[in-house]
Amino acid sequence: MMPDFPRKTLKMNVMSQKKGAENERLASEYYQSKGYVVFNVNKDFPDLILVKDGAVKGFVEVKGPEHSVHPSQRRTLESLRKLGFQAIVATVVENKVMESLNTTQNKEVNDSG
Repeated sequence: MMPDFPRKTLKMNVMSQKKGAENERLASEYYQSKGYVVFNVNKDFPDLILVKDGAVKGFVEVKGPEHSVHPSQRRTLESLRKLGFQAIVATVVENKVMESLNTTQNKEVNDSG
Protein backbone atom coordinates (compact mmCIF):
# COMPACT_ATOMS: atom_id res chain seq x y z
CA MET A 1 0.00 0.00 0.00
CA MET A 2 1.36 3.41 -0.97
CA PRO A 3 1.79 5.93 1.84
CA ASP A 4 -0.43 9.00 1.76
CA PHE A 5 1.72 12.01 0.84
CA PRO A 6 0.26 15.46 1.23
CA ARG A 7 -0.54 17.04 -2.14
CA LYS A 8 1.39 20.16 -1.16
CA THR A 9 4.60 18.10 -0.78
CA LEU A 10 4.12 16.49 -4.21
CA LYS A 11 3.44 19.87 -5.83
CA MET A 12 6.58 21.34 -4.23
CA ASN A 13 8.68 18.38 -5.47
CA VAL A 14 7.40 18.83 -9.04
CA MET A 15 8.11 22.57 -8.89
CA SER A 16 11.59 21.86 -7.51
CA GLN A 17 12.32 19.37 -10.31
CA LYS A 18 11.22 21.90 -12.95
CA LYS A 19 13.44 24.59 -11.42
CA GLY A 20 16.33 22.13 -11.24
CA ALA A 21 15.93 21.26 -14.92
CA GLU A 22 15.84 24.93 -15.84
CA ASN A 23 18.97 25.62 -13.76
CA GLU A 24 20.76 22.72 -15.49
CA ARG A 25 19.79 24.10 -18.90
CA LEU A 26 21.08 27.57 -18.02
CA ALA A 27 24.34 26.21 -16.60
CA SER A 28 24.79 23.98 -19.66
CA GLU A 29 24.36 26.94 -22.01
CA TYR A 30 26.80 29.00 -19.91
CA TYR A 31 29.56 26.38 -20.10
CA GLN A 32 28.91 25.73 -23.79
CA SER A 33 29.39 29.45 -24.42
CA LYS A 34 32.82 29.12 -22.78
CA GLY A 35 33.80 26.36 -25.23
CA TYR A 36 33.11 23.29 -23.11
CA VAL A 37 31.43 20.15 -24.41
CA VAL A 38 28.58 19.54 -21.97
CA PHE A 39 26.74 16.22 -21.49
CA ASN A 40 23.49 15.80 -19.58
CA VAL A 41 24.27 12.83 -17.33
CA ASN A 42 20.61 12.26 -16.53
CA LYS A 43 19.55 11.15 -20.00
CA ASP A 44 22.34 11.25 -22.59
CA PHE A 45 25.44 10.12 -20.75
CA PRO A 46 26.69 6.51 -20.89
CA ASP A 47 25.86 4.20 -18.00
CA LEU A 48 29.47 3.46 -17.00
CA ILE A 49 32.68 5.48 -16.77
CA LEU A 50 35.79 3.29 -16.95
CA VAL A 51 38.67 4.50 -14.78
CA LYS A 52 42.02 2.70 -14.59
CA ASP A 53 45.39 3.84 -13.21
CA GLY A 54 43.87 7.15 -12.12
CA ALA A 55 42.55 8.16 -15.53
CA VAL A 56 39.26 7.97 -17.42
CA LYS A 57 39.78 5.25 -20.03
CA GLY A 58 36.33 5.03 -21.58
CA PHE A 59 32.56 5.17 -21.43
CA VAL A 60 30.05 2.35 -21.81
CA GLU A 61 26.36 2.41 -22.70
CA VAL A 62 24.82 -0.85 -21.43
CA LYS A 63 21.92 -2.48 -23.27
CA GLY A 64 19.97 -5.70 -23.10
CA PRO A 65 19.52 -7.85 -26.21
CA GLU A 66 16.12 -6.31 -27.01
CA HIS A 67 17.18 -2.66 -26.58
CA SER A 68 18.88 -0.26 -28.94
CA VAL A 69 20.89 2.91 -28.46
CA HIS A 70 18.72 6.03 -28.57
CA PRO A 71 19.71 8.82 -30.99
CA SER A 72 20.77 11.16 -28.15
CA GLN A 73 22.92 8.38 -26.67
CA ARG A 74 24.48 7.69 -30.07
CA ARG A 75 25.36 11.38 -30.47
CA THR A 76 26.95 11.42 -27.01
CA LEU A 77 29.07 8.34 -27.77
CA GLU A 78 30.20 9.89 -31.07
CA SER A 79 31.09 13.16 -29.31
CA LEU A 80 33.12 11.31 -26.69
CA ARG A 81 35.00 9.45 -29.45
CA LYS A 82 35.76 12.75 -31.21
CA LEU A 83 37.23 13.98 -27.92
CA GLY A 84 39.58 10.98 -27.95
CA PHE A 85 37.79 8.67 -25.53
CA GLN A 86 36.86 5.04 -26.03
CA ALA A 87 33.05 5.01 -26.06
CA ILE A 88 31.31 1.70 -26.64
CA VAL A 89 28.02 -0.13 -26.36
CA ALA A 90 28.01 -3.25 -24.19
CA THR A 91 25.14 -5.64 -24.74
CA VAL A 92 24.44 -8.25 -22.08
CA VAL A 93 23.16 -11.50 -23.62
CA GLU A 94 22.70 -14.64 -21.51
CA ASN A 95 24.99 -13.22 -18.79
CA LYS A 96 27.79 -12.49 -21.27
CA VAL A 97 28.95 -8.97 -22.04
CA MET A 98 29.48 -8.16 -25.72
CA GLU A 99 31.00 -4.81 -26.73
CA SER A 100 30.98 -2.82 -29.94
CA LEU A 101 31.44 0.65 -31.36
CA ASN A 102 28.01 0.32 -32.98
CA THR A 103 24.90 -1.70 -32.24
CA THR A 104 25.20 -4.25 -35.05
CA GLN A 105 28.49 -6.02 -34.36
CA ASN A 106 29.35 -7.20 -30.86
CA LYS A 107 32.33 -9.13 -29.58
CA GLU A 108 32.98 -10.65 -26.21
CA VAL A 109 34.74 -8.26 -23.83
CA ASN A 110 38.35 -8.97 -22.94
CA ASP A 111 40.49 -7.19 -20.35
CA SER A 112 43.18 -5.86 -22.69
CA GLY A 113 42.28 -2.18 -22.07
